This record gives sequence, structure tokens and C-alpha cells, in this order.
Amino acid sequence: MQYSVEEIKQYAAEEDVKFIRMAFCDAAGRQKNIAIMPEELDRAFQYGIAIDGSAIPGFGGDSLKRSLDGMLSLGVQHISAYHLTIEPDTAFGRRAARGEFRAVDEEVSEEEFLTVHDTLTAAGFEHYEVSNYALPGFRARHNASYWHGTKYLGIGPAAHSFDGEERHWNASSVEKYIAGAPAGKEVLTRRDRFNEYVMTALRTVEGIDLEEAAARFGAKRLARMQEEAAPFLRSGTLRIARGRMALPPEKFLISDAVIGALFET
Repeated sequence: MQYSVEEIKQYAAEEDVKFIRMAFCDAAGRQKNIAIMPEELDRAFQYGIAIDGSAIPGFGGDSLKRSLDGMLSLGVQHISAYHLTIEPDTAFGRRAARGEFRAVDEEVSEEEFLTVHDTLTAAGFEHYEVSNYALPGFRARHNASYWHGTKYLGIGPAAHSFDGEERHWNASSVEKYIAGAPAGKEVLTRRDRFNEYVMTALRTVEGIDLEEAAARFGAKRLARMQEEAAPFLRSGTLRIARGRMALPPEKFLISDAVIGALFET
């Protein structure tokens, strides 16, 4: 039996529904659940629900392609596909130490990255950030604030704020926060801000706005960066178009190496 959007919303209102549970299967076929509040129904019906396609054990090859096809069949508008890093003293790291899985080879990693890129872009998705894909009009607005250096205010325990020059973070303990514990603070130097601009900008398809970089950080810094960028420009790893220097999305996988070379040390 199928119900219209209005019938579902009416039922939720009349029955005083507290939350709506949605079931789906992850890339390995395991059932997962997410829950949304009734007031989020309009947004869910209009914009859909984003899916996180993080790499997991056994997630590759034909399984990866089937998983991508399955995501696309759901009609989602945004997909995040992260290369996970194995860190010590984490559940992930402990499982790796026990030999339950191992990091994939570099060649396999590149193949899987390109499989995700080719499959999703062929389906109309824009590869707009290293690990994020969206249909037109469905980019993640929240994360864009970090990538573009937007100022933001964090309210509540453990919340972080950024005013363009300083970072602040509240006490993570609720009790200490209520008691008025002072926030932590980090003052960014001009070099720090320049390096962060390079790092976050080159993670996006728009890349570095050369005029903006000169205005914010000075012509001397821009000239040094362009000098360091020359080998990447000659090889096609970086491109300049319409006043912006960026990596082609298919080259995002090596963005860390490019970004590190352009940092001011």
C-alpha cells in the first residue's frame, strides 16, 4: 500500500508521532536505521536524505559498484565517500592490529576512487569536494562553511567557533560548561591562515581564487605559491581557468601532496 506525502504528514500530526525510523542497507548489505523528527519530513521529502559511503571491510571491486548502483537507485541527492585512515588507539586501529583487516594497496585505492568518481559523475553528480558528490543544488551547505573559511559561532558544550583569526572551543563537560569554564583558544598566524586557505580551497572543485589570495595574503605569498605550483601546472595536476587554480576532480586523490608542496613553511 502506498501513501501520499500529505497522508504521511497528516498521520504523523494526528498520532503525535515522536520520530520516524527509516531502514536501509549499507554497502555490505547489513540493515541500518536512521531516525528523523516529524518536523524534518518536509525537508526529507523535498531534499532527500544524504548517504555516507565510507569505505568498510570487503567494500571494493564488484561490491563497490553494486553499492554505488544501489545508492543511485534510491534517488539520493548527496553522497559522501571517504578514504578512512587507520589511527592507533581507536576501535578501527585495534581491529587492524588484530589482523581483522588491512589497509588497501595504493593501486587498489586509486582504482576504487576512480570507480566512485566515474560512476557518480556519469549519473549527474558533481564531484565538488575531495570526498563529496552532489546533484545540482544539493551541495552540503554546513561543510562549505569550513571549506570556504566562513566565520561561525558554536554554542554549547564542546562547540567550536571561528572568527577568521582565532578558534575557540567550549569545555566538553556539561557541568564545567554550565559553571562557566573558560573556552580554549588558538590564535592563527597569517601563515596559518594562508596555509588553511590553500588546504581547504584545493579540496574543492573551485580551487584557489588567485585575486582573493593576493588581496588577503599579499602578492609576495601568491607569487611564491605560483612558483611552487609550476610543476603541477605543467603536468596537468593543477589547472588555471577564470582566475582560479584548482585540481581536476579526477586528481583529488593526490590533493594532499599538492597542498603540502604549496604550504608556506
